[in-house]
Amino acid sequence: MMTVWIRTLAFWIPNDRIGVQFPLMTSHFTPSGALGRRFWLLVVVSTLIAVSSGAATPLLPLFIHSQLGGDATATGLVISIGSIVGLASQPLVGTLADRWGYKTTLIVAIIVGTLGILLMLVAFSLPMATISRSLFGIVGAAVNTICAAWVVSTTAKNDRGRALSLYGIGVWIGLAVGPQLGQAAYDTASFAGIWLACAALLGLSVLALAPVRSPEIEPRAAKRMTGRERMSEWTAALKVVALPGVVSALSWSAEGLILTFLIIHLQSRGIAASGLFGAASVFTVFGVSVIGARLLIGSITDRLGALRTSGYSLVLLAVALVLLAVADTFAVAAAAAVILGFAFAPLYPALTMLASEDLAPARRGTGLGIFGTFTSLGTAVGSLYGGILTSEISSSAAFLAAAALQLVGLVIVIVASRRASRTIHFAKKPPNTQS
Repeated sequence: MMTVWIRTLAFWIPNDRIGVQFPLMTSHFTPSGALGRRFWLLVVVSTLIAVSSGAATPLLPLFIHSQLGGDATATGLVISIGSIVGLASQPLVGTLADRWGYKTTLIVAIIVGTLGILLMLVAFSLPMATISRSLFGIVGAAVNTICAAWVVSTTAKNDRGRALSLYGIGVWIGLAVGPQLGQAAYDTASFAGIWLACAALLGLSVLALAPVRSPEIEPRAAKRMTGRERMSEWTAALKVVALPGVVSALSWSAEGLILTFLIIHLQSRGIAASGLFGAASVFTVFGVSVIGARLLIGSITDRLGALRTSGYSLVLLAVALVLLAVADTFAVAAAAAVILGFAFAPLYPALTMLASEDLAPARRGTGLGIFGTFTSLGTAVGSLYGGILTSEISSSAAFLAAAALQLVGLVIVIVASRRASRTIHFAKKPPNTQS
């Protein structure tokens, strides 16, 4: 892994003229577009930020309990406020990126997040921890919004699905590596070690970002806008991204349910929580499946189109959720996790492409910021209805409800597909030349 990162970081050198080629980053593997091999630096940036988040978040409850004297309610409040700030800031971050430029805005957000995580070193109260968590949450919002818009803006149109698939691998690597790194830092230097390690990762992400050229902003995007004009722009962008946004909210509500209640659900079905064939290992199967699917079928969205890919993914997602609802052995749960990975892997690129294809380039950051809010909101809602249904009926009912929501998303995609087909059909009709 370290060798791959070193080779990736070395791509800031303009080696197209000197003929240096690295076997793991050939031109065939790199998505076509304006960035070239510097595309991989964006992957490194998103990975480093995801690792920092994955390192800090799991140990935050322990910090609040042992250092600040907070209970479970206080822990939930601090973490949820940070998530809400991140969710609410995505449209604003996207708008600032359209005005200031992607690179400048992302670097500023990383600096703000770094100050936020360092604030934990002197956080002696719950309000200070809340402020720290909120500032740190802005980094996640910024990288999710800006890097997605950056990839779409600088990748050839017929290669965007593959580019978004490869870019998204960094998030899954971060989720896998982050908790282990956080625990190692804690064992070495207690909580201060965690916060300093996260700050160092954010600093490295700025270094990785430095050689990447930001897409140019159209002059009209940089003008100063009034509050009414900005709201009008957000409304216009909302109309464009609403349909894929709703589908993404329905889909990612399943992810919120899985992340929150999968282990509890599988335990209730007779599967042990830990061990090689325990419920926790299902998450490992899921993560490996997503990464494998993105490497194996990363270009499927470009071949089939975003609408068809979304439809197939939603069907697979519904099937996987039904299997999880009835799973009473590790084998069935693991099979469901594999299907789940192959469902989610192309779904994010497909929905992102649907959300961005009708956005003006100068408004792409704003639109994808709003789209990201739908996704984040869906994750939160999934945890909410999962808790309600698990308490009132059963965890199996919660997973079946999530499967039903994917069918609702499928209906939306089918209707959108038919409308698109009619639009293309009418557009191809010859004009009426009769006087």
